[in-house]
Amino acid sequence: VVTSAGVIALLACEVLQAPAAAWGQMMHTMRNASITELLVSGRRRSLASFNSTAHLEPALVSGI
Repeated sequence: VVTSAGVIALLACEVLQAPAAAWGQMMHTMRNASITELLVSGRRRSLASFNSTAHLEPALVSGI
């Protein structure tokens, strides 16, 4: 799924059971075109990776 940083940050906070205030902090650390992996198995959810830019050349990495 391709979506905005806000949605990704919200889902990551939900999976991590982070407080609502963490959403804004998490969103501001995100990079453009980064990859976040959420694992879902029944009711179980976990965060496999967050904000990875390993697929990009360093010159292409930028913040939102």
